[in-house]
Amino acid sequence: MRLVLDSDVLVHALRMPKRGDLYALHKKASNIFESCIEKKNELFLPSMVPIEVGTVLSKILPHELASEGIEKLLTTAKEVYPFTDNTTLNSVYSISSI
Repeated sequence: MRLVLDSDVLVHALRMPKRGDLYALHKKASNIFESCIEKKNELFLPSMVPIEVGTVLSKILPHELASEGIEKLLTTAKEVYPFTDNTTLNSVYSISSI
């Protein structure tokens, strides 16, 4: 199956929650991401999602863990441009949407 995941789902998958009430959410997100790592599903990400996830992880995790999570994300996912097949236009759109 092809999946597109929001940055919130990926952050929940890549870190252990401090609050117990978020553990079920972490487990579900982690299982989905793990299915992509295992190639059971294909993960596609809009070009801005790795930036968003990296920003959040770098604020809540030690540098080594944040880097490891982002590296795993980038090696697992295929980047997709959210607007068009024209890469020139995509770079303009992504800059203007920041």
